[in-house]
Amino acid sequence: MATKQAVSKTRAVRDYLDAHPGAGCRAIATALEKRGIKITLGHVATIKAVMYETTALPSVEKPADSLTLDQIKMIGQAIRRIRSRKAANT
Repeated sequence: MATKQAVSKTRAVRDYLDAHPGAGCRAIATALEKRGIKITLGHVATIKAVMYETTALPSVEKPADSLTLDQIKMIGQAIRRIRSRKAANT
């Protein structure tokens, strides 16, 4: 029966990135293989992508209430009035 690893591969990659923030995928894979953790380059890349996707992105705020059709019409009328005044003054 196979023995379970003491540390998960994901945890090992995250720990390595905490110690070496600028490390690339190849450096991480080779360092972990020296420790006896078999991991592919693609697996490291996936772990890094998911990690940065969930932690590094700023939270996106929900936009304010959208404009109603009447408000859009009023804005259009105001723009037409401004353009007609400009045309009359030239």
